[in-house]
Amino acid sequence: MIETLLNAWLDFRAALGVGADIMDFVATALGATAATVLWIRRQTNKKLIRIAALKANIKAAEKDNSDLISRLQQRLAEIRHANGQRHAAALRVPEQALALTRRRLATGDEPGAVALLQDWLSTERTPMGALSAQLGEWYALLLNGDFLDADTPEEARRQLRATCLRQLTIAGQLLPERSDLHALADAINVDLAWQDILAGKLPDLRLRIPSNLTAGQAGIIISSLCDESSKEVGLGAYWAAYLLARQAQILAERNLPPPHRARLTTGFHLAQSLAVLGRYHDALPIARDTWEARKANANFGPDHPRTLSSAYLLAQILNGLGKCDDALPIARDTCEAMKANANLGPDHPGILNSAYLVAQILNGLGKCDDALPIARANWETRNANANLGPDHPDTLASAHLLAHILNDLGKGDDALPIARETWEAMKANANLGPDHPHTLVSAHLVALILNGLGKGDDALDIARETWEAMKANASLGPDHPSTLNSADLLAHILYDLGKSDDALPIARDTWEAMKANANLGPDHPDTLHSAHLLAQILNDLGQRDDALPIARDTWEAKKANANLGPDHPDTLASAHLLAQILNGLGENRDALAIALATLETSKQISARGPDHPATLANATLVGRILCDMRHLDEALGIMGPTLAALVAHDDAGPRHRFTLRAAITKALILTRMGRCDDAAELIGDITAYMPSSWPPANPLRRDFAELREEWQKVAQPPLPNAADPRQSSA
Repeated sequence: MIETLLNAWLDFRAALGVGADIMDFVATALGATAATVLWIRRQTNKKLIRIAALKANIKAAEKDNSDLISRLQQRLAEIRHANGQRHAAALRVPEQALALTRRRLATGDEPGAVALLQDWLSTERTPMGALSAQLGEWYALLLNGDFLDADTPEEARRQLRATCLRQLTIAGQLLPERSDLHALADAINVDLAWQDILAGKLPDLRLRIPSNLTAGQAGIIISSLCDESSKEVGLGAYWAAYLLARQAQILAERNLPPPHRARLTTGFHLAQSLAVLGRYHDALPIARDTWEARKANANFGPDHPRTLSSAYLLAQILNGLGKCDDALPIARDTCEAMKANANLGPDHPGILNSAYLVAQILNGLGKCDDALPIARANWETRNANANLGPDHPDTLASAHLLAHILNDLGKGDDALPIARETWEAMKANANLGPDHPHTLVSAHLVALILNGLGKGDDALDIARETWEAMKANASLGPDHPSTLNSADLLAHILYDLGKSDDALPIARDTWEAMKANANLGPDHPDTLHSAHLLAQILNDLGQRDDALPIARDTWEAKKANANLGPDHPDTLASAHLLAQILNGLGENRDALAIALATLETSKQISARGPDHPATLANATLVGRILCDMRHLDEALGIMGPTLAALVAHDDAGPRHRFTLRAAITKALILTRMGRCDDAAELIGDITAYMPSSWPPANPLRRDFAELREEWQKVAQPPLPNAADPRQSSA
């Protein structure tokens, strides 16, 4: 086209006669334009070729991406399928399914947890025995609420329980062939007498009673439920253990004849769960009937290990009821029968458990010297046993008992490290932990020993925290005997610290609660101990007229009690208190007669002896009564060796409260004899040794202030202040 234009232009120039210069310029411009157009065309062609190549690449990439997406989708489907398979597999394993449920509950996903539970119930290949056992455990946990945080609102707890029960109903309706589901659902539903533990009304469920369970099926389910109940006892989940055992009992009663072995198994586990809940009166007839039935059963007999286990449980329950005299022969015979059984062996858990119980009962009867070697050997055997070892819960229980007996023997310094280490080990133990009932009882013992050693400030916080923890514990609660004993200890520590005003309401409420408790009652040793403490506090507050009848009745009740009797250390403690109150009321002669008889008995019994700190405390009371009767020479003759013995005693020493009481008594005698210089030296020692943390209301500090005041009236010059501790001479 440009060439045509150029030729046309030349023809036009010739026709017009335009100059050559202009025509050359125009020709050059047209040539340049033509060259530019040609360059642009070439560049455009190159771009088009590149665009075409890019389009081809894009099409190829789209095809590759499509293939990749297809493969990814296929892989994702495979992963989902695999996850579903793993989920289904997990649902077929009770432990994994339970872990998944608890994980959802822990994150607050209650609906998801219930949905997972329903999925698990719907898994066809779940073994019937595992299903039944795990279902029972789950619903015991759901009803008990152990998995929920302490601050979970009660309404949320109630709704979750109701939802879970509704899901169980649905599962039973969806799976009509699962008669075990109906049995367990019905067991939970019909046992409405226990609504007090549910803290809310259950939905009105009406499930049919199963009628097609074979004896074999029922036996498998019952065995699984009883095994789970026993595990829950070990874990301290006592209500869960009870619910499982109760479900097993209902199934057994509906599907098995009375002689069936599984019915005896449910009786044992139901009695065991009731006993750990502190419901000894409910447990006793069940345990006794189970023992008698096993002895008479041809498949068991009197020497069968399970029969002996029933005897052990019966002795344990009798001991809990304070019927130690009845419990001891059963426990002893059981221990001997187990030792004689060739199939058990010396280190069998049953033998060690029965020996432990024998030592525990002996200690409760005040026969601490007899109990000590049994308890020590039991602890050492469990320590060395390869299947137990030092951190096993049973070994720790033996250590706890050993420390308890040592403390009762007046060897608090020996008992304290064992008790403290046991408590720490229980808190750290994965099977126990800080809130397990056994751990809380161990903390109680540490506080008891610390207070006995005069370390009331250290004991107070432990005792208060333990009492609060026991009241809040689902397996114990405020009315459990262990909780009431913990309240009693707290009141005792407050009294020893001079806080009798704070101690009085706790002590009074505890005594009333123990008297009203069906598993304790007014004549139980623990109740009598609580009455003793209440009289002690009233006496300290100057309310001796109120204290006297309680103290006298307590002493008489202890003397008449078959598990205590006149020579038991607890009975002697009540006699000591009665003499103290009578002396404060001015009835010195009656007080002296009781105090002298108590001193002589304390010297003779094996649990004490002449050098026991409690015996020396009895001697101090005799000295004080003689001092108040103005028999000063006789009183000093008693107090000289008594004070020297307490100062030198390994479990007393110059700072012990018994020693300080003896020193105050001796200084008072010296003051009244006019030997003010000797009394002043002793007063200086008391000043140095008495803890400065004790408040003025502390009984010893108050008596010491009265001593100083009386000395001041006699001696006139100011009292010396002992800057350096000095050990007083006899």
